[in-house]
Amino acid sequence: MKESTSLFLLALTASLVSGFDKAMCIAAVSRCGNALQFACDEFKNDKDIVMAAVRENALALDYASPTLKSDKAVVLEAVSQTSWALLLAHEDLKSDKDFILSAIEMDAYSA
Repeated sequence: MKESTSLFLLALTASLVSGFDKAMCIAAVSRCGNALQFACDEFKNDKDIVMAAVRENALALDYASPTLKSDKAVVLEAVSQTSWALLLAHEDLKSDKDFILSAIEMDAYSA
């Protein structure tokens, strides 16, 4: 079984089992950022967990809570990997001129 499939199944199973904690979730998303999609809402709203997921895969931002999709630091972390992540940001950030300029600068430095 592919590693990513194993991690998805681990995350899904763990989200259904009591006792799955923050450290276990960080371990899962650090290896496969998209495993965030299987996390409970509490973990999708935990900045440490979402940052770990986004560091592994910028597009894991898609699975973050709306609150964290509005968090400048989280979105800039994702944009530092790919400008496509900006499409996943909350509408409030997309309309923030200063934030967009910061994102453009970050993308220019990553090129």
